[in-house]
Amino acid sequence: RELGDPRRTGDTLLGLSRARWTNADRAGAEAAGQEAVAVLNEGLPCRELAMALSNQSQLAMLAQRNEEAIMLGHRAAKVAEALGDTETVVHAQVNIGTALTRTDLEAGLDLLLRTARTADEHGYDDSMCRALVNATWQCMTDHRIPAASELVEQAMALARDRELSLYVDYLHVTRALLALATGDFTGALADVEQAPNAHR
Repeated sequence: RELGDPRRTGDTLLGLSRARWTNADRAGAEAAGQEAVAVLNEGLPCRELAMALSNQSQLAMLAQRNEEAIMLGHRAAKVAEALGDTETVVHAQVNIGTALTRTDLEAGLDLLLRTARTADEHGYDDSMCRALVNATWQCMTDHRIPAASELVEQAMALARDRELSLYVDYLHVTRALLALATGDFTGALADVEQAPNAHR
C-alpha cells in the first residue's frame, strides 16, 4: 500500500484470501477478499478487480449465499468481458452456475456444462475441472446418481490427463460416496485408498 499501487496491493490481498481459504480460515479469506475489491475499486477497471469480484462470488457460493454469489459473479463477468478477459468470465460463470443449481438445477447444470466446454476450448483446465466437479456434486446432492457417476468419470479423466492432483484426490472421495450410495462398499474403499491426501 505504501507503494501506491492499487493493482499490486489488490492482487496481493486476493492471493492472501485464497491462501486463507486453503487453510480453512473462511472469515479471514472473506475479509481479505473484501479488502482486495475495496482497494481495486479505487482505480480503473482491471483484470485484478474482475478476479477479486469472482473470488468474492466463489466464497459466497461456497458459503451457500447463492443470491450474493450470482450477483457478484455477474459483476465480475461484466468487468472481465469489457476487458476481453475470457478466463475470468469463465471462472465467474462456474460460480454462477453452481449457485444457480441450488434453486434451478437444470439451468445451473446447463451453464456449468457450457462453461466447461468453453474452458476446454481455451485451455482453462482448472475452471473446466471445477465446473465438472461442481456439476457432479449438485447431481449427487439431488440424488441423480447415474448423472453424477457419468460426470465424475469425465472429471476424473480430465484431472488425470492434466495432472491436477488436488482434484484427483477429491474426485476419488466423490466417487467413493457415489459407490456408497449404490451399495458398492468394495468400490468405495478402493477409491478412498487411492486418495491419500484426502485423509489430511
